[in-house]
Amino acid sequence: MLAHELHTLHALPPESHQQALLARVQSFIHHHLGDPDLSPQTVADAHHISLRRLQQVLAAAGTAPAALIRRKRLQQCHRALTDPGQSGRTIRTIAARWGFASQAHFTRLFRAAYGVPPGEFRASHSPSVREPASAVRD
Repeated sequence: MLAHELHTLHALPPESHQQALLARVQSFIHHHLGDPDLSPQTVADAHHISLRRLQQVLAAAGTAPAALIRRKRLQQCHRALTDPGQSGRTIRTIAARWGFASQAHFTRLFRAAYGVPPGEFRASHSPSVREPASAVRD
């Protein structure tokens, strides 16, 4: 990263250049997760590399661009759904905050990743279990 800032990337060995590019790509993705237009192509364009080169860099790290974006977005939603400070936000709002334009798509991805739909997950991880209104007696 320092070489990038000092404009001396050309002096780095190829492995270091690859690692520096990987770190910049990961940082860019992290900072733009909430943008619904974030895509492998926008990441590649922001780094002035081809989509193929982006795929190669991330393949060396054991992932693919779209998979990394999806996984990071799901992790942020997962974290938000267990955060008591976000209990007042709807699942749709949380999903949109992290770049999911379609709630149905988000629900399918969340269920595939965590085994339950987001509403059920949130209910099972709520710090206070609420009794149904019909069970409350005066």
